[in-house]
Amino acid sequence: MYGKRSFGDAFNSKVSERVVSIIAKEVGFQGIQPAALETLSNSLGSYLERLLIKSHLYAELGNRAKPNVHDITKSLYDAKVDIPSFEYYLSDTMTSKGKKYLRLSRSDKSTLESTPEFLPSDNEDSDEEEEQESIRPSYVSENFPTFPSKHSFRQTPIYIKRPDDPQKVRELNSEQSRTVEENLKKLMATENQILKESSGIQVIEDEYMMPIVNYEGFLQRRKKSKQKGTTLNVEGSNEPKINTTTLEQVEEEDEEQQQQMMEGVEEEVEEHKE
Repeated sequence: MYGKRSFGDAFNSKVSERVVSIIAKEVGFQGIQPAALETLSNSLGSYLERLLIKSHLYAELGNRAKPNVHDITKSLYDAKVDIPSFEYYLSDTMTSKGKKYLRLSRSDKSTLESTPEFLPSDNEDSDEEEEQESIRPSYVSENFPTFPSKHSFRQTPIYIKRPDDPQKVRELNSEQSRTVEENLKKLMATENQILKESSGIQVIEDEYMMPIVNYEGFLQRRKKSKQKGTTLNVEGSNEPKINTTTLEQVEEEDEEQQQQMMEGVEEEVEEHKE
């Protein structure tokens, strides 16, 4: 059984009620009860749905995905509808006053969302400069698009160039290690504070604070042990041996130092847990 729910949503139901009201008014009725309007609307929906299903079946019989005019005509013949009468009904509808009920009215409400006002940036130019730069130069053809916005190519990130001096490379690595160590201290202190506030129990910091490694002292001991074998003074000479360390060797040494430091941290963490 075809009912109101099977026909469609509320919009389709409103359209059916509108069509039924127009037909009832054209026939001569002055009004219609809500129950009768709902019944006739459901009947109209069921009737149209059966016609569409029948048309689709004829289309599938002809190996077509969509029904055409001939399929709809056959479905109307099956429903015993006098097709030539449509011509008279169409001409009568175009000349009658009932066509004003089907006229569409444009809504005054806009569905477009308003564009938010963005805060001006320090690196943006004024409106006058933007207008001047937006003017197409004479050597650019008219069929070409305008130039892109400045923010698409001005603020392109670049890679930081590391120094070539081995001593500066060591200092930079040492500074980065200290920064990481300080950030770890702050992070662990914040976690301990949150844990204290949430649990309300006095927490021993030694149980939650990870051991901190003195990277500077470790690097100094490493440097001294290297200097004993590589930069000793030559016998009978007061001049020290020249250190011929290259940048690649320094980077390899830094990688070895970082690996050894991580191993030292893991060993101290295991000892601390035990």
